[in-house]
Amino acid sequence: MKDVFKKFNEEFWKKGIPNSLLYPINWYDKQGVMKLDDQRMVTITIDDLGHRDNYNGYHVEILNKFNGTIVKKWFRFQDHLTMVHRDRQPYFHVWLNNGNFDWYISRPSDTKEMVKVICDWISQFK
Repeated sequence: MKDVFKKFNEEFWKKGIPNSLLYPINWYDKQGVMKLDDQRMVTITIDDLGHRDNYNGYHVEILNKFNGTIVKKWFRFQDHLTMVHRDRQPYFHVWLNNGNFDWYISRPSDTKEMVKVICDWISQFK
């Protein structure tokens, strides 16, 4: 089951990561981990806030290895993706259904926009 989350996240992120991020994101099912420097790291977690198995965005957290959380931010798909809606139904989430993890009805036209916003936010902490 964990492979479906990892595969989705790798696909979502692979097109939009700028060269300014020095380290790659290593994905472990729902969570990605990226090194910022010797003291700090970033976790990026797809999250199902509100309704189980409906994933609405990414939680991004900057951590100090010794002192814990420095700052965290929630990025909703609804705020950062341009969706192609089917049947005029504006859905902005991914769902887990019968072992499949994919967009529910509406699909993003591109994920680069959201990846860029998150990467820009992360780069503020370099």
